[in-house]
Amino acid sequence: MYLMWTSLKSYKRENNMSFSSFIGNEAAKSQIESFISKDKIPHAIILEGARGLGKRTLAKLISKACVCEKTWEKPCGKCIHCKKVDREVHPDVIYPEKSGALHTYNIETIREMREDAYIIANEAQNKVYVLTEVDNMGIPAQNALLKILEEPPANVIFILTCISSMNLLQTIRSRMQIISLVPVHFEEAKLYIRKKYKELPDAKIDEAVKISYGNIGLAIEMLTSEGLKETIRIANDIASVIVSPRPFELLKATSGLISDRKKFKEVLNFIIIFLREALILSYTGKSNGCSYNVINELANNLSGKKIIDIIEEINKTVIYIDQNVNLTLLSSNLCINLQSIVF
Repeated sequence: MYLMWTSLKSYKRENNMSFSSFIGNEAAKSQIESFISKDKIPHAIILEGARGLGKRTLAKLISKACVCEKTWEKPCGKCIHCKKVDREVHPDVIYPEKSGALHTYNIETIREMREDAYIIANEAQNKVYVLTEVDNMGIPAQNALLKILEEPPANVIFILTCISSMNLLQTIRSRMQIISLVPVHFEEAKLYIRKKYKELPDAKIDEAVKISYGNIGLAIEMLTSEGLKETIRIANDIASVIVSPRPFELLKATSGLISDRKKFKEVLNFIIIFLREALILSYTGKSNGCSYNVINELANNLSGKKIIDIIEEINKTVIYIDQNVNLTLLSSNLCINLQSIVF
């Protein structure tokens, strides 16, 4: 069977969580809570944002609200349905299984999910399917998913998480409610982590929050992983030479990644985080409180359109990395295309 519960061991369980306990992203939470209070939850939702921003946690909260037995203040966190979602054993909140070298959803999985979606829920009023990190889902699988999004069965909700919804077909995006998550303010992130990890020194927490640009999940991971800190340092170095008029500098900065597919992808995803912060700074003149030089450099030297074009180009490269394309060629092509966008 393709449809089954998959392990979420990499995420700490937050029992009895409500939307108020989800730190930051007030606009996104307000939007979701409005849907729930009016009993008008969209049949399909995309949660997009960088790794570490809590997309899967928020997907679980929405799932709980969809199956909660209370008629108000959902999710209550106390009813049998909420508790089963917390324990990851609710039969009506389903995480389809990923497969293959790309560790994504293939067309057979989506077709089986489609058939299963028309079967009435086992225990709750609604049935929820959560598909995580769908950025590299193949076109055949996306087209298969599109068929059920065009004519969704009643009382069925689809929740997708991804780094960027631009990695999905426009026809899918047009049929889903897109909710974007962003890093929280510097001080808010520090306060949350200090309460959660009281044994850690303030200086170490401050450094982790600054390096992660207010991304709480990444900051917490960084506090226990030296490797992640090094990855962010490399991303910072590469991002700082994107605006350099000398293409050799960009080629040199990326040359150390052509032997490590996983690290190459992680570095590019962090560069996207920097670019998104620069985009916010460029348009609003405000940041989330993390005053890193590279973000100022990008915002001061690139127009909003150029930043968006660069993000799209890097997103394409991330997908190609998952498709086993030669990294030397991929790195060279990325550098050439970025130079073309910038200059």
